[in-house]
Order: sequence, then C-alpha cells, then structure tokens
Amino acid sequence: MNGQLMRPFTRVIVFLLFFLAVPLRSSGIDPDPVENFITRLDRRVPELLLRYNVPSAVVAVIHEEQTYSRSWGLADLKSARLPSNTTKYNVASISKLITAWTVMRLVQEGKVSLDAPVQRYLSRWKLPPSKWNREVTVRRLLSHTAGLSMAAVPQYGQTNLVPSLPAMLSSKEPVRVVEQPGHSFKYSGGGFAILQLLVEEVTKQPFARYAELAVLKPLGMVNSTFKVPEENDTNSATPYDKNLRQLPHYHFAAQGAAGLYTTANDLAVLSRATMTKDGDSSSFPLDLTTIALMRSPAKVAKPDPFGYGLGYSIVPLPVSGSGFGHAGSNDGWTSVLTTIPQSGDAIVVLLNRSDAFPVYRDLMCDWVESVQGKRWPGFCDARSQVWTKEDTAFVDQLFANVTANDPASVILVANSSGVVYRKAFGSRDVQTKTPVTLDTPFYIASLAKSFTAAVTLKLAEEGKWSLTDKIGKYVPSLPDYAKGVTLAQLLSHTSGVPDYYSLIDYANYQGMDNTKAIALLQKRRQLEFPAGSTYKYSNTGYILLASALEKITGKSFKEVLQERLLEPAGIGHTSVYDGSDSAPVDRAKGYKRAEGKYVLSDYQVVTIDGQEYPFRATTYGAGGIYSTVDDVFAMAQVFSSDKVLSVPWVLQAIAPQVLIKESLEIPDTIGAGYGWFLSTRNNVNILWTTGDMAGHKSVIVRIPSLQSTVIVMTSVEGVEPEVIALQIADRIIPKPK
Repeated sequence: MNGQLMRPFTRVIVFLLFFLAVPLRSSGIDPDPVENFITRLDRRVPELLLRYNVPSAVVAVIHEEQTYSRSWGLADLKSARLPSNTTKYNVASISKLITAWTVMRLVQEGKVSLDAPVQRYLSRWKLPPSKWNREVTVRRLLSHTAGLSMAAVPQYGQTNLVPSLPAMLSSKEPVRVVEQPGHSFKYSGGGFAILQLLVEEVTKQPFARYAELAVLKPLGMVNSTFKVPEENDTNSATPYDKNLRQLPHYHFAAQGAAGLYTTANDLAVLSRATMTKDGDSSSFPLDLTTIALMRSPAKVAKPDPFGYGLGYSIVPLPVSGSGFGHAGSNDGWTSVLTTIPQSGDAIVVLLNRSDAFPVYRDLMCDWVESVQGKRWPGFCDARSQVWTKEDTAFVDQLFANVTANDPASVILVANSSGVVYRKAFGSRDVQTKTPVTLDTPFYIASLAKSFTAAVTLKLAEEGKWSLTDKIGKYVPSLPDYAKGVTLAQLLSHTSGVPDYYSLIDYANYQGMDNTKAIALLQKRRQLEFPAGSTYKYSNTGYILLASALEKITGKSFKEVLQERLLEPAGIGHTSVYDGSDSAPVDRAKGYKRAEGKYVLSDYQVVTIDGQEYPFRATTYGAGGIYSTVDDVFAMAQVFSSDKVLSVPWVLQAIAPQVLIKESLEIPDTIGAGYGWFLSTRNNVNILWTTGDMAGHKSVIVRIPSLQSTVIVMTSVEGVEPEVIALQIADRIIPKPK
C-alpha cells in the first residue's frame, strides 16, 4: 500500500496548523503559488458563496503530498448547521469514477474483458436491436464512446418510486445506440447504468455492496456510500435549487451513474490513488498499470482534445499535460474532482446547490493558474459588467425633467469595479429650493428593516441569543398569544403578529412610539395565522425585534445599531429618529402631488388644511432611520461580504426562509429572508428591499452574481423607484439568449 495515500487524515490538521502558524516559504524566497492559492481560500470561497448564492462549499487541495481541506457556509440553512470535511455531499457524475474502478477491478481479476461486447455479461436486460450492438464494448461504455443515448439518468423523489435497473434502461426513452460506437465521444449516463448492471450480473451482488467491498473500503473511503440519507441526516448536507429552495435527497436506479454520497476527504483519497505512479500498491483495489490505463485517452474516429479515458474525463491544461477527473451536477448538488498527475496536484470542490458551476469554475481557474502559471483561455476569461456612457445617458434621461422645483431623488449604481453612477436630482426642500446633495439624509422607511435584521443576526452570531428564542422572553408585556413567536419568525414576516397600523384608531390618534405600537396588540386575542405557517408583512415584528435588542443589551436601539453595525460597516451619516433628538434639519422632505402642486407629506410632519403639524411618530426598528445613499450602499454591502456578519449568518439573511406566492413590488418574488426578498430577473437572482412612507420611497436591488447594486431614493409620492431600479438592472443583467 502507498503510505502517502493511506496515511490518516490527522495530517490535514497538521498541515492547516502549519499554514496558520508558519509564514509561507523562508524570507526572501518567493512563496509557492499553490500555497498562496490555499491561503487565499478563506477569503475567496466566502466571496464566491455570497456572490452566487451557494449555501456551502468544502474544498480539498493536494499539493506536495500534503492535503489541505476546509469547509465554509451552511450545510443546512434552516438549522444553520455548519459543514465539515466529513460532511457527505451527493457528487452526481463523480460516482462514475467509482463505477469505473469497480468494473476495472473485475477486468483486472479476469472476470470481464474490456473489448468484449457488454451483452455477453447481461441476462436481465438487452440493448434494443441495432446493427452496432456488438461494437458496444465495456471499454467504450467506460470512455463514453459507445454511441449511446441518455446523457443523464432519471432521478426519483421517493424510494418506492425507484424502478428496477432493467426497467429504467427500458423506459419510454430507453438506452440505445444512436451513433456508431468508436466514432466520437458521446456522454451517456445510461452507459454507466449498463455497467452497474454488468457488475451486479458478474458478481451476483447488489452494485452498492460490491463497490463498497471491492473499491471504497480498500481505498480507505470510509465515509462514502450509495445509500440515500434521511431528510434530516446531520451527517449530510441539504440540497438546494438555484433559488435556495430546499430539495429532497433524490434516489437513483442508476446509482453508479449519479448516486454516490461522499466527503471531500474521501475524494482526496481517490485523487491520490488516481495520481499514483509508483510505490507499493499491493493493497490497492487496482494495480498501477490498470490505473495508468484508466488515464489513457480513448481513441475515436473524430478526435476531441476534451476526451475520456476509462471513467475519467481528460482536460488539456493551459501550459502542458492534462487534468484527469470528473465533474458532477444533480438537482441540489455541484461538484468537481481534478488531478494533475505530472505535478501531483489535485482539487476537490463540493457544493450543495444546483447549477453552482460558477463557484467551482472560478476556483478551478485560480487553482490551475497557481499550478501552471497560466489560466485556461476562454473558460477563465474575466466576466465583468461594463458600465458605458450609454448607460449613464440612459439614467440621466430618466431624470432629465427634474428641476429645482421638484422634490429630491438620488441614484447610485455599483458593479464589480465600484460605484459607476452616483447623482442627485431636485431639491431637498421645494419651498426654499435648497438643492439635494449626495450627503442629504432621506427617510428610508422599511429599508430600516435590513439594518435591524443585521443587528439581530449579529447578536445571534455572538451567542447573545438564538433565533429560535421566543419573543416573550424579551418583551414580557406582550399578550400571551404573541409570546411564543420566535425571533426568526419575526425576521421573516411569518409570525402572524398583526401589523400595528391596522390597529390604530386614527380618530383619536395621539402619536405613535414603540411602546404604544406594542400595546395595540392587546386589541387582538390571537395571531392572524399559526406562527411559521405562511407569510404576511408585519411592521410590528421589527418593532418587537428593536425592543428585544434593547432588552438583551441594556442599551438604546440607536446605541446597539451604532456599535454592532454602523461603526463596523463604516456607516457615518445615518441616524435613528426615536424621539430623543429632532429629525435631521438637512433632510430631504417628503411630498405628495395635489392639484398640480407639491404638498408636504413628510413622515415627521402632517399637513391639515394647509397647516403643518408634528406627526409625532417615533417608532423604530421597522422604520425610523434617516440615511444617505452612500450609507445605504454600505449597509447593502454588509450582506455581500463577511465584514460585519460571518458568511453563515449572511446566507441565512439572503436565503428564502418562507416562499411567497403573492405579487410584491418586485415581480417574480420567490421568498423572504431576514430583511431581504429574493426574486428572479431574466433567470438571474436578485435581492431587494423597499421602503415607502408619506412621500418617501426607496429601493435597493442587488444582483449578487454580477456584483452589482442599484439604489433609488425619492421623496415624492407617485414616483416608482422600483420601476426605475429595474430599468437600470435590466441594462446590467444579460439578456436571455
């Protein structure tokens, strides 16, 4: 046995500690590029998870006979369970590598011939009639050169719906020969289903059992299995679709094509075995000659530089040599394993989300560059959104008619290059025609909920409380029916607590503050629906969160906000209007249009018969914040980095905690997170939140995958900032092809 391969994974910990404690290379010597890649992963991976809305990643890197492995994000969004190097992920088509090793074990033992027609070994199923059936050999099935149909094998939601393997192969669209074997590479998951059947027929054992005994255990892949986990298995990650909606663990009749659950550490073991060139391999399931044969490119009449060996995909590297491995993509899962035997380098990336290819693409590009000093052309070309003069002119035109006689608006657009558009229009005070500036504070209404959510999550991250805590623990004055609602339910608008606006007696209105708003709940005898059962927007929920924050910290909401969010995020021109101070004198006042004129409708002032009176509303948590466009942008950035909140907590905020069926301000809404909503636009995920109160309307639209943000803040009723923001976003998001 190769001692390097089977050495216990305690060396992973030793290697990690080495890099944490010892500078890379001696002073005066250039650091190893691969070691630099490894040390950058702690910044790079979280950034990619947040950019592409992927719950978790586990990465293993092999370099100079050392294995580094690390995990990031959340294996399960609902429970906030962290992943580890031993968390199981479904690896989809990487399963084919284990199937290939299993078949080659039989070949090595003389029980199967690579160049024999596969039908020689099958009795439970036969290929549909074709003149080329005898040319469908074991070798060609392993190398995807058999000319077969069924690129992807079917999946099944419940185990009792899984057909037998022969029944699956004979489905409405059966596996069949569609082109002459040996002509070209034609990927076929169905071909590996046939190989699974071959293993079962030759060994007289279930495929999963024989693969475990013949390959997995001898290799030392002790945490790998073809058994599908239970839905709440804490040893496995939870799968999600590209909109972060939870998916079930699917079942496969063709386990050998797509059904393996394994860990990054186990795939690192397989990677080492793949790269083995010499040494003692007596305890390997395969000898060195067989392993080398599996890495040899298959011959086809129509050559392709991106080909296959026996089970392994072969990818030409940008400088010299080839990478050997496989990628995997099932609903809820994305993965890749690539080895470079000539240098002894390998990488494994496991992700628990559908279509998360951009994450492993970017990591693969960085890794290959570190190994070979050059990136793959085309595949790794920088993909950035360029803001053009035409884009600037388009936004300018949207506000071309705004003059000093009109209320204020400010626009900010940012992409991966930074802020690309930032302008102010109109007057902060129409009566005095005082121009608005980029430093003018706007009342941001419900945008404040994102501020409140950030602080609530920060205290949870610090261990001060749990999101599963009941609100009655912190606000004991609540009526009994509301005390059992959790902090998480308040954050996601699933509490059933009625909105206090619906409880106000406006005929006898004497102003509003948080205490009065909470007291209004005594008018009801029950929640509007069972807590956690559905979605309904509630300002009261965030007022309760603000009160709870004050209770647990012993400080005012504005003090907690300053310490936990504003100061760490570099937000310096934001204030809380809680009645302890006056509203900012230089604020943009809010207006409505009546009879062709602008009438003051400012949140802090109400106009009755032409007279201005104090509105006397000092609620906060759900609103109550004045902020500038730059500060709002800085707050939005909190949810796209780990500057204030660590990645697991940001992921909980932006993941849909509840699905939404109703139509909201931004169309195609999927669900609500904590302080944010998730929608799709041209098949691209966007995160957004809005604010609307007495003349003040604002919106933030974030496009994480494109590292872009659009903020529109206005101070007049009738303007639709959501429409404007989406018009701008449509210039950023690529058009569907």
